[in-house]
Amino acid sequence: MHCNAQVTCANLDRPKEKRILDPYYRVVSDHSNACTIAKDIQTQKGTKPVYDDKYSEVDEYIENAFRLNLRPLDNTRAGNDETDDDKQTDGVRGQNRTTNTPTKRRQQRSRTVSSLVASFLNGDDFEVQLPKTGLISLRNLFIEIDGQQLGDFEDSMRIYYGRARLNKSPNDNGFSVRFANVLRHEELSVRPSFFISNELIRQSGYRKFQQATLEALVTSKSVDIYILSAVGPYLHKSGKYINFKLEGLEYLEYRKD
Repeated sequence: MHCNAQVTCANLDRPKEKRILDPYYRVVSDHSNACTIAKDIQTQKGTKPVYDDKYSEVDEYIENAFRLNLRPLDNTRAGNDETDDDKQTDGVRGQNRTTNTPTKRRQQRSRTVSSLVASFLNGDDFEVQLPKTGLISLRNLFIEIDGQQLGDFEDSMRIYYGRARLNKSPNDNGFSVRFANVLRHEELSVRPSFFISNELIRQSGYRKFQQATLEALVTSKSVDIYILSAVGPYLHKSGKYINFKLEGLEYLEYRKD
């Protein structure tokens, strides 16, 4: 397969009695150019993607709870970065659209990451339904990066946040984001980071993540960064770094002073 993409086993380090989900494997770094899987993915980019909201039939409708709105903002119809879906109607969502015989079920209200951040900063609290893991309060959904050990984190989606700086990649292929506070893995203590690729920026319709806007942040002071992550921070295969994987710009938010 000729690929060095890093695969991590989520939840493996957590005691069995504390697991919400069984250990599962996730690819947390990019495929190499020679990877046959990467070539298949590149070929499929020419087809129109089907939106998958991460929820399935096991996630039953829960009244008065919000789901995550992870619908990418199409750059062909750029609009409000904080658009939510607050309607409750009968309809088909997410994975149901990928089948030939979609199942009709109630559509639940949803919030984007940007909207959840706004509510969190406003001091609000309400129930959020996470895929396959049930309900969590808005206040508990957010985790500040503040010197924790990697094994301390929960095994489901959380929004990690803290002060961070943006820098342009030396290869000019995107931006690196490095948090001000550290995380730890055993004796290692390092500031965690993640990467925003130019490819993600080109595919996105978010105004706040346009190339020129991010370049302006490079020369500014640090900003507050919020990243939604299903697997949380992970140890890089070199054993020297702690990283997050950015799934898409719909998983990210930042706030300037």
